[in-house]
Amino acid sequence: MDEARLVFEKMIDRDVVTWTTMIHGFISDGDIKNALWFSQRMHLEGVKSNAVTLASLLSACASLPHLRLGKCLHGWAIRLGYQVFAKTSKKRTVPWNAILSGCLHNELAREAIELFKFMLSEAVKDATLKSVFPAFAIEANFRQALSIHSYLVRSGFVTRTEVATGLVDIYSKCGNLDNGHKIFNGIPKKERDIILWSTLIAGYGIHGHGETSLSLFNEMVQSGVKPNEVTFTSVLHAGLADDGLCLFNFMLRNHSDSLRTDHYTCMVDLLGRAGRLEEAYELIKTMTFEPSHAIWGALLGACVIHENANWENWLQGGYLSWSQRTQEILYC
Repeated sequence: MDEARLVFEKMIDRDVVTWTTMIHGFISDGDIKNALWFSQRMHLEGVKSNAVTLASLLSACASLPHLRLGKCLHGWAIRLGYQVFAKTSKKRTVPWNAILSGCLHNELAREAIELFKFMLSEAVKDATLKSVFPAFAIEANFRQALSIHSYLVRSGFVTRTEVATGLVDIYSKCGNLDNGHKIFNGIPKKERDIILWSTLIAGYGIHGHGETSLSLFNEMVQSGVKPNEVTFTSVLHAGLADDGLCLFNFMLRNHSDSLRTDHYTCMVDLLGRAGRLEEAYELIKTMTFEPSHAIWGALLGACVIHENANWENWLQGGYLSWSQRTQEILYC
């Protein structure tokens, strides 16, 4: 790098490519200090960075415990992205969705929503809506939910099943199950797919409406829609031990191929919280595969809550291994 630096310093006209080449060279050579110094010099000389420069600097930050610098570069990257995008004469769906996905990937739900508002000046497509729905669900802001709902009604999107599913999820996260159910009812019965049903069922289950969740599940099955592992998990999370056990047995008889570790964990947790520890333990013994730590954790956690010492017998019987995780659960 010494020879390259000598040549660089003698150059009269140094553009962004030249500066970036030097910065990248320093980083490749492990000289992070000079890489950052050259980036400052470039800025002072009025040369604007590009995406390649930024990528090189971010990789340098990964080698340093410098949170503030990383945040500055992150903000710089976001501004650069918006500036480049704003100058684009034809704002196509792909770059919109790319930026939205980037915001969500970096847990910037609020920024994704603000970007979506900016996007409304252009024609928004289905793919874009699918990208932004998770942001509204994460924020769980009822006023924002009403705002996006109003837009979807005006634009005619609200009658589409996949759009309705996104709205049901948003309202569920906000705790407004009535509005979500109204959206669901607005979709013709023949167009209600497993994803829409599962989203509605999960909403009621999460908010403790176990009976409604189970009733909707039965209604779904009667309508001819075949449940999947996600639907089963949603109902089991509703928190009804007896009904959950009936559903679990139904799964064993009719949908054994859909059974996953999560379902056993939910069922053991349900029985355990209800104080039915022996039933939970017997259920574990019927499993055709090795119980996971989560399953044993659900049972042992229930033993601690209900002050049940049967776990000692299970240890002696060889069904439960005395692992570090076991000790953490019992003696936390």
